[in-house]
Amino acid sequence: MKNGIKKTIHLLSISSMLLLGSCEKFLTREPIDIPVMETYWQTEADGEAFVNGIYSEFRDALGGLSHFEWGDFPTKIWQSGEWGQYIFDGKFEYYGTDYNSNWSRFYRPISVANNCIDNIERIPLDSYSAATEQDALVRQKKYLGQAHFLRALCYFYMARIWGEVPLVTDYVKDVSEIVRDIPMATEEELLNFCLEDLDKAIEYLDWKPTFDKRASKANRGSAYALRAHVLMWKNRLNNPTIDPNNYTLAIAAIDSIENSNEYRLVDTNNYISMFSQGGSEESLFEVVYDKSKNEVLDRNGFTSRFLGYPYITDFKDRNPIFCFNTQYIELMNKFPEDWRRNNLFYGWGGKQEAIYTIKYQSIHYTNVDKSEWETDDKIIIFRLADIYLLKAEAYNRLGQDENAKIYLQKVRSRVGIERPITTSGDDLLYEIEDERERELLLEGHRLYDWVRTGAYARKGVYTYDRWMSNGHLWPVNYSLIGKSKYIRQTPYWADKMVN
Repeated sequence: MKNGIKKTIHLLSISSMLLLGSCEKFLTREPIDIPVMETYWQTEADGEAFVNGIYSEFRDALGGLSHFEWGDFPTKIWQSGEWGQYIFDGKFEYYGTDYNSNWSRFYRPISVANNCIDNIERIPLDSYSAATEQDALVRQKKYLGQAHFLRALCYFYMARIWGEVPLVTDYVKDVSEIVRDIPMATEEELLNFCLEDLDKAIEYLDWKPTFDKRASKANRGSAYALRAHVLMWKNRLNNPTIDPNNYTLAIAAIDSIENSNEYRLVDTNNYISMFSQGGSEESLFEVVYDKSKNEVLDRNGFTSRFLGYPYITDFKDRNPIFCFNTQYIELMNKFPEDWRRNNLFYGWGGKQEAIYTIKYQSIHYTNVDKSEWETDDKIIIFRLADIYLLKAEAYNRLGQDENAKIYLQKVRSRVGIERPITTSGDDLLYEIEDERERELLLEGHRLYDWVRTGAYARKGVYTYDRWMSNGHLWPVNYSLIGKSKYIRQTPYWADKMVN
């Protein structure tokens, strides 16, 4: 029995606890208290409940807007009148109690994952719904593989957001205790740990949709996609040590995805449904909000902030809360034939403040006058277009520009851009960057792409010195500092936090 933790709640109560999903609920929730007594690891249903709990807790960790606040907002793509410009104008300033600066939320799914990894193999194989012992073992490994993948994904997020955090591999009853006397792991240590977890995930999972849940449950494709991203992040261009082998290994991971023949770019007729319905042939991993299971975000959730009238009808001529800046509009105007420019936006060509994307548009009204609503779009973490462009970037960094152009063109051809690609070297890298900004709008990649490729210091928003000083990292919440001799403020923010 790990850490001497006692059974304190019945397994059936876990389901209600794990459905909590909003930022506000996160702040008021009691610490996770998941039993680890042997009586709770006797059947396949036990393992399934805990693994489903990791997914639920990970969805909570991303919050209603946090995924976008970390990955998109700080890159000056929008103007906003609701929050002022504290996050959008490039100043990237925060208070020490900012919700998004608290990493504790990620230790909830990590703690459940640790619990699963420690205990799933204790479940008797004869309790699985399988015809043979070998089939039961395969099912058991799939639960383990998902736990390893999700733990790696959590640590990858934290490595990119804070750089260094405590590396915890044991179940912890109370996540508030995680900060006590646990040394910080460096970014390199975190990324290497992710790769170790992914090796196990790749071994335990297969290419088919896990338990028939395409993309919403991790499979081998999900693990290879994350592996490629981890390897590319290890070679971000402000990292003092660049290992060309990381590019080669990232390409090999993407080769595996392609060779599986399990994924393909969807046609433009099904593009928007990737986000509203989920489970497309293009999606490698996604976070599901399912209205039928009461998994929704209210009108203050992420998708409704990007929509305006007539998609949101609380009052006529309602402009979106977040509207695009001039630079992004110019980027989308580069190719007038681009299907995305002409079909993923409302009001294009009109007033700038009224232009918005309809990439996320799954609105469900909850009252008669349509002044209140819920959304349940899917948050896609990895999909094939993202992976193709990542491969193009890796080839470019290895000096193999002709191969890079092949994968850049795959993404462009889908949306009707067939112009010859005549650039090479750094200019080709910039084209790949721009294509990721067009294709992956509002998918949580933009800031990390900028940091990885050096666009952070070239876009006129941040200085070269800030990029080299890891100024992209989020500050550490004040509530965490002082509880351990090891925790310190992120170096860039040590003398800049707003009191």
